[in-house]
Amino acid sequence: MTQILVPLDQLDFGHNANPPINARKTGRLVEIEALAASMTAHGHRVALDVQSIDGKWYVGDGNRRLAALRLRAERGEIAPDEPIKCDDNSESDSNAAGDELSVALNIMREPLHEADQYEVFRDMAERGLGEEQIAARFGIEPIRVRRKLAIGRLAPCILEAWRNGTFDKYHGGADTVRAFTLAPSIEAQERVFEKLLKDGQLWSHTIRNEFGANGNGTASKWLKIIGVDAYTAAGGGIVEDLFGDHHVIQDPALAERLGNEHVEKVMQDLLEQGWSWVARSEDCPNSYSWERLTPGKGQPTKEEKRRIKALEHILNKPGGSIGEEAEEVDAELEKLEAEIEARAWNADQMAISGVKLEVTNWRGIELTYGLVKPQASRKAANDGKPAEKAAPTVSAALTFRLSQQATLATRAALAEEPRVGFVALLAGFLAGSGRSPVKVVQNGFGAVDRYGVRNDDGDRESFADAFLRLSSMKDVDLFRIAAGIAAQAIDMQGHSPFTKGADVLAASITPERITARLAEQFDAKDYFSGVAKPLVLQAIAEAVNEDEARKAGASLKKDELVDFAIKNVVPTGWLPPLLRTAAYAGPAAVQLAEAAE
Repeated sequence: MTQILVPLDQLDFGHNANPPINARKTGRLVEIEALAASMTAHGHRVALDVQSIDGKWYVGDGNRRLAALRLRAERGEIAPDEPIKCDDNSESDSNAAGDELSVALNIMREPLHEADQYEVFRDMAERGLGEEQIAARFGIEPIRVRRKLAIGRLAPCILEAWRNGTFDKYHGGADTVRAFTLAPSIEAQERVFEKLLKDGQLWSHTIRNEFGANGNGTASKWLKIIGVDAYTAAGGGIVEDLFGDHHVIQDPALAERLGNEHVEKVMQDLLEQGWSWVARSEDCPNSYSWERLTPGKGQPTKEEKRRIKALEHILNKPGGSIGEEAEEVDAELEKLEAEIEARAWNADQMAISGVKLEVTNWRGIELTYGLVKPQASRKAANDGKPAEKAAPTVSAALTFRLSQQATLATRAALAEEPRVGFVALLAGFLAGSGRSPVKVVQNGFGAVDRYGVRNDDGDRESFADAFLRLSSMKDVDLFRIAAGIAAQAIDMQGHSPFTKGADVLAASITPERITARLAEQFDAKDYFSGVAKPLVLQAIAEAVNEDEARKAGASLKKDELVDFAIKNVVPTGWLPPLLRTAAYAGPAAVQLAEAAE
């Protein structure tokens, strides 16, 4: 092996050689910016391993370094033909192929233990380099330097335990080590370490408990809303968790007060934007069944488009984005999407609907726009005219009962459509129960319910028995069973039954079948007794004629009107709008089709 200098513009990547002499296929461009910054600060210390093939120099080991050198040349930091230190392996005595040598060099290179790396960062800080300076020398964000320094400054006994594998049985130890950064002092770290080492309880959550980070109650969610800076500016004491949100909050009452003040400001801002009302989730517990208007499509600004593209680039970069960086990017993307959605509502919609505000432990403030309160009165514009009477609406309770009828009807129809049922079952698994009318759950490894419990019915057939029985069946019988299972999983209860894909599902079922099943499930007496008189008259006008509706409205009391509707409206095949699908062909079907257009 001979060490030589080769002009940068004469070097090519080893994977471009024929045959390739570099084995790396994944992560070729991972962290190139950081590597280039490190070269700028520390120089190009390690020679590239090269071979001359057909008069051209190819890099067998060091292709990421070559990419970083090219980046520096593009920026004008070095010349395009900068002499690069290389080890010439063209005349090597080894019989190994170039890509084999590439693998050997990477396998034999033992990486630094993380504890060793963090101690180097600590030593740099002790030599007088600030966080910004260190970040620039390695091409990384300052927050990452802060995290590395926090670990590098831990008690020596903790770092040594990490090196010798003491934490390995605690999920690899990284979370355990991070939890110790919440300690108020080195002495506290050593005390807790010795105690939990003796007890065999060096889990991250037990360490946080010792330092008071898990005893914050609701204070953590308030801090998530107002931010650490606002809390500390108001005089609140804190030991900040650099790796998550398990902060040690020393004044929970202050955090809650500031959080509530922020929530009130958000609510006031929403009212000033034009929403008719804004309420906290605890003040509208039944809002899950309220009507929610559909917004237009919010348009991002040019700056938002650029930022979204940049964030998506971070998430999709070679090698992926992991850990805290991915969480921060996801959070910013969600915030941008929420801001764009908020602009999708028009003034008319905002005037008749409102916003529900919920304070959550995980996402801070969550806003649900466009909710219409049931039986909400509508005031006339303040122009001196008497208030117009509100249009009759269907109550939330009756709407929910109608959605149950739609569920039962779709279930019965789907069970008779084997192929559609089979597709619905698979789609339900793929979409997840939260976004599908077919409520099926995958209970494989890691897929348990919110409490970590697997729901098991003791009367169920075992998998082995079911598998053997099903294996012997013909396809048509398998489809029928799949349809039956999908049908039993149907749940469309809510304000609008034919949403979340239920409309697509219903449209795939034979029109005559879904319509007949809906008619069977429709409880006419419950409906006509539960709605206001104008809606009963509207049904009579649609199903019979407007003249009969006028006569009935003028001469019949409500009970008599209900009996009249049951006798004369139901036989026509009329169904309430909430029970109409694209296949509906009964009275008022023309208006429905025109509205859909």
